[in-house]
Amino acid sequence: MNATLALYGRDSSADEGDLMASSRLSVTQGAVCDEGFGMAEANVACRQRGFRRARAFTTGSFFQQGGYSYSRHVSEMAGVRCRGNELLLQDCTYYVRRHSCRGRTAGVICTST
Repeated sequence: MNATLALYGRDSSADEGDLMASSRLSVTQGAVCDEGFGMAEANVACRQRGFRRARAFTTGSFFQQGGYSYSRHVSEMAGVRCRGNELLLQDCTYYVRRHSCRGRTAGVICTST
């Protein structure tokens, strides 16, 4: 399967936004829940998007701010835990939940420096 990772949100750009990903079990994208999400996970996500590292990570659907609703997605990646050397966020450990991230999507701010 082709693992995807995209950034969404009202003020998102190529290098920052809330995370939407396909899991190993689904080809459709769903939110990446923010529970336990930290810099190790953010660094993996930013490298997967073609950046050197994460400058910061966000929680609480920071980039949504009343815009797009992520809750319409069926499958969501939750409990994502990375060692930091993974190539893809989907290589980290996680489990799939349904409609549970509402208002709690993880985000990243990536940098090439």
